[in-house]
Amino acid sequence: MPSRLVRTIDEFGAQPRNQDGRGLTAAAREIVGRTLKHIETAIRTSGGRDNLAREARRLLKSLAHIDDFETTAQRASDFFGEVLKAGRRRARETPVCKPQTHVWGDLHGVGEIRLCRVASVADLQ
Repeated sequence: MPSRLVRTIDEFGAQPRNQDGRGLTAAAREIVGRTLKHIETAIRTSGGRDNLAREARRLLKSLAHIDDFETTAQRASDFFGEVLKAGRRRARETPVCKPQTHVWGDLHGVGEIRLCRVASVADLQ
C-alpha cells in the first residue's frame, strides 16, 4: 500500500468533521473501509488484459499521487461501479439454460412452427 494513501487516510480521520467524542465517526470509518475494499477489488482485477484491468491499474497508480482522500474514495467508487456494470453485462450474455428447439407442428399456409428456448437475457432482448 502506498505510504501516501496511509497518510491521506490519517489526515482524513484527523479532520474535525470526521471526529466525535470517542474518535473516528462511524460514517468516516465506513467510507475508509469501503474505499479499501474497492482498492482490494482493483488489486484482484489488475492482472487481466481487458479494459477493466487497465482501469484497475490506472486507479492503483493514482494512489501514489493523490493527496486528498475524498478524491481517492471517489475514484475507487467510480472504478467499483465499472466492475458492477461489467458483471451485469457478463450476466446478461451468459446462458441460463441450454438452447433448445422444438418442432411444434405444421400450420397450413405458414409452414413449420418451431419453439426456441431463450437461453440468456441478451437473446431475449
